[in-house]
Amino acid sequence: MVDVPNRGPFEARIAEQALKFAIIYHVFAHTEIEQRGPGTYGVKELRDDELPPLDRLAMEAGLGISEWFAKCQDEFLSTKRERDKEDVYFRFHQKFSRHPHFSARDLYSAGFGVLTASAACKYFRDWEERGLIEPIRIEGGKLGRPKLPRNRFTTIVRGKFA
Repeated sequence: MVDVPNRGPFEARIAEQALKFAIIYHVFAHTEIEQRGPGTYGVKELRDDELPPLDRLAMEAGLGISEWFAKCQDEFLSTKRERDKEDVYFRFHQKFSRHPHFSARDLYSAGFGVLTASAACKYFRDWEERGLIEPIRIEGGKLGRPKLPRNRFTTIVRGKFA
């Protein structure tokens, strides 16, 4: 569970959630509910030594519930992640559509939530594969250093992304 791909702030707490679910399952599996009056119920009093140690069944139940919960979160958040990804392109296009060219550095410096050069390059690879941008060649850099790869936008058909 530690190696969950695309881990976000919610998924990062899967192990903690699994332990909490396991404890809840364990307590309910080893307690008795008693009727204390008409329509009133409560947990029968337990001494500290009456509750056995956490067992394998409780841990498996906790992990199962936690994995199910994470899967539901991922299904729910996948649509939002896709929308956010499209929003980055849309905002970047709005800001740089009048520029003759741009680089990945422009994306992670633009303040759109793309915080690293590798994340910006990943966006650029995706956009290039989808035909939203295309690389262009610019000769030379300062003191003979090669320039960063430059790109330009391709046309958007009827306001829809490729």
